[in-house]
Amino acid sequence: MQKISMVGKLLIRAGLVDDSALKRGHELQEKSGGTLVYALSSLALLDEEAATAVVAQGLHLDQLSSELPEVSDEAKALLRPDFCHKHMMVPLEIQGKTVRLALADPLDYSAIQDVEFLSAKKVVAVVASQTAMEKLLNRLYPQETELQRSYSMLSRAKPEGEIEEEEEYEVVDAARVAKDTLLPPIVRLVNLILTDAAKARASDIHIEPNELGLLVRHRVDGMLQDV
Repeated sequence: MQKISMVGKLLIRAGLVDDSALKRGHELQEKSGGTLVYALSSLALLDEEAATAVVAQGLHLDQLSSELPEVSDEAKALLRPDFCHKHMMVPLEIQGKTVRLALADPLDYSAIQDVEFLSAKKVVAVVASQTAMEKLLNRLYPQETELQRSYSMLSRAKPEGEIEEEEEYEVVDAARVAKDTLLPPIVRLVNLILTDAAKARASDIHIEPNELGLLVRHRVDGMLQDV
């Protein structure tokens, strides 16, 4: 029999869910991650903000307002962005030797202890819905998308070499190519492949897909060479 969590007990006690709904919520939470309240809300079994209020009241903690607060630069810089995203928490305000910390899982005692160790301050927890936390995190600590990371990686590359254009060889200015950051990532990638091949004086280029990505090879003096 599955053990009922503290949050689950509070929701049942408030009459927001029954055992059957709670079981479905736990199953979705185990599969997708996030909070139990968010999982139940995703299943349309309760209202996320109302359930968050019940959890906050049951734990005798404040609840984050539906209107996202302004966070000072001092509080924002207290923790690393990746740490905040991982644990879905945001330091809201520093008050002397304490820090008001909004978090989606107020029972994540290990993470709270880590914050107290990293900040050398006592944590005063403020309960927030997962949806509110995600909005606040994205506003304060925006993360790069996969496309943006690829674009950034290509922007740092420095292609150099020669390309053939209209039966004439022209030396490509690497600084000029790298500077043109408005080009889509795929165009920059093709430019890099072509200029590297020209530098190696390759007669042709082979691009072979594999399980991990793409393998690029140059044919130089009749022999294929890995890039």
